[in-house]
Amino acid sequence: MSCRSSTSDWVVPVGQGAGKILQTPFDRSAAGLDPEGHRRLAVIVALFDLEPVRAALAQLAANWPVHQIVSSAFTGLAQETGLLTIEVLCQSEPRVEELARRFLAAIRAGVQGENADESKRRATGLDYARLLSEADKARDAAKDRAERLRQLQEQQEQRRGQRRRL
Repeated sequence: MSCRSSTSDWVVPVGQGAGKILQTPFDRSAAGLDPEGHRRLAVIVALFDLEPVRAALAQLAANWPVHQIVSSAFTGLAQETGLLTIEVLCQSEPRVEELARRFLAAIRAGVQGENADESKRRATGLDYARLLSEADKARDAAKDRAERLRQLQEQQEQRRGQRRRL
């Protein structure tokens, strides 16, 4: 899927054209994405179909340059979330929620019914990169414990062998 084909839907009618996203800055911003990043970007761009997203972006565009919105909330988010492949997103509702929450944070919007602290705790709990890192650390710690136990067993067996000889 090409991001360029999706950008024709990127014009949001907001006042004096404040919601327009120019093709050239978008292309520059998306240039560094790998194919999976482009697929993630297409998912993020699809959020434009939601009226609340369009309204939040229009409000944000009134005070924040559009190229920064694009690089932060769209192409930047697509690049920063490399672990959230389309396959992972299709198989895991928590990963979809993580991507949605990261998008909302990027456009400076919140989750209805949550205060900032609740949203931050929830986002931290969903952070796939952090969860994978913690799982890797736990696996490494388990390997280290298993190795220590193996060494202790060997030492005990050596001591038993020495006692038997006496």
